[in-house]
Amino acid sequence: MWGNVSPAQTGSVLTFERDIARPMEKVWAALITPARLADWLCADAELEPRVGGRFHLAFRNFSHTMTGEITRFEPPHVLEYTWTEPVAKGNSLVLWRLFPTPGGCRLVMTHTLPHCAPDDGAVADFASGWHWHIDALPAACDGVATAWAEPGWRSLREAYSARQQRSAGAEPLAFFATSASSGRLASCCDPYST
Repeated sequence: MWGNVSPAQTGSVLTFERDIARPMEKVWAALITPARLADWLCADAELEPRVGGRFHLAFRNFSHTMTGEITRFEPPHVLEYTWTEPVAKGNSLVLWRLFPTPGGCRLVMTHTLPHCAPDDGAVADFASGWHWHIDALPAACDGVATAWAEPGWRSLREAYSARQQRSAGAEPLAFFATSASSGRLASCCDPYST
């Protein structure tokens, strides 16, 4: 349940790894089905499930949208799309990879932000947002929507920002684990543990 920020040749790469106790096919469906995307992203979603297809999100609790294009589509293992919206300061790239495990699957998500340095506030925004949303993903696999919880996200944002400030100049930046439902910090996690 940790987020990791690494510097890239230009910008930053944000990575999350989660073991999800759901079949890989259910997790895949939550990544590509508009109704399931709405359950965990709190956004109205439109997508064309193919390479070159449109990927559009209109966030319900914010006044912004994201429009991207699917660049990799390899069911049920790999989904990649461009992420274009103002917070990313231009085009960025989101990659989801799923690997089967005995208890379900391992999800690895990377968000490459070429226009955001690791200490940029936008990186903490994305880290806290993705962390909150990925916490809601298992429920969405079961068809259960998670309502946006601003206080929980704000707690995450503060924790990521504080960790970012403490780790300035250190690479990579390991962040805190938290519960999306309560927003309380649960622990500080080792980014190299599995």
